[in-house]
Amino acid sequence: MSYYYYRKSHSPFHTTFLVVVETCCPVFSTLGFLIYPVVHLIMKKFYEKTINHSFRLPFGEEHYRDHMHQNRFQITSEFTASKSQEILYDSAQIEPFLDIIEGDDIELKINAIGKLAAVRTKESISLLKVALEDPNYEVRYFASNSLTLMEKSIISEIEAYNQNISRFISDAQNYTLRGLAYLNMYYLGIIDKTIGRVFLEQALSNFHYSLQINPDQKYLYVKIPEVYIYQKEYEKVLEIIPSILERKLPPEEEIKVLFYKAEAHFNLNQFHELKIDCRQIAGSPVKVPLMQESVALWGTFS
Repeated sequence: MSYYYYRKSHSPFHTTFLVVVETCCPVFSTLGFLIYPVVHLIMKKFYEKTINHSFRLPFGEEHYRDHMHQNRFQITSEFTASKSQEILYDSAQIEPFLDIIEGDDIELKINAIGKLAAVRTKESISLLKVALEDPNYEVRYFASNSLTLMEKSIISEIEAYNQNISRFISDAQNYTLRGLAYLNMYYLGIIDKTIGRVFLEQALSNFHYSLQINPDQKYLYVKIPEVYIYQKEYEKVLEIIPSILERKLPPEEEIKVLFYKAEAHFNLNQFHELKIDCRQIAGSPVKVPLMQESVALWGTFS
């Protein structure tokens, strides 16, 4: 029927052309399906040779995703910390913000709260808490919201470390970072004292467990007496410090340990031992301004 229609409505050339197309198209399609896998393999080999930065995944895609997740989180944490320090140094001093917070200019106060919220330090949080008592509702709202966001940010970090630990249960670094996050939450003073004590216990537990896996984390030995100082467990500080000093810590870490030792002696009213500690700290080549100020003050008692 169709052939008869072609003959009636078209020239012989048109009819021949259409018959050839109808006959050959299925053949070409079949050849295309057969040729494609071969061409694909050839092009794939050629493409791989031209890419110098290609890599293999010897442990599988799941291991690669876990590895990249951990690296991204660590880079993000380090960037956030360095960025906060950069903002802090750029502002030079936190104290000028106190004049703004205690002033009468609402717009300046809200602007100052935004800048303080970007610097996650104990001093900036103290000023945000001052803003919580402001008579203006907007100032109180922005200060409260900033503190809440800071708390949620640290909690999110802890949850991320929990996930990393569930994947890599024998990785000491994850326990160390989670302990530091707990300690940082307490140090910043965002949470109340009751929860703060729980966070200190969590920090201490993570540090101990991390050191069991990798005892070579010398900087971590300094964190343990620091936690005991916050817990006001001064006898424990003096009990563990001799074994810590036997580990031959770097000078910048050893001076911190000596400082915690002196602080424990001061709080226990052991002034004779405090005098010896102060001499050691004063004679150290490492000079930390805040430590030197405390040592000078303690010298008046000893």
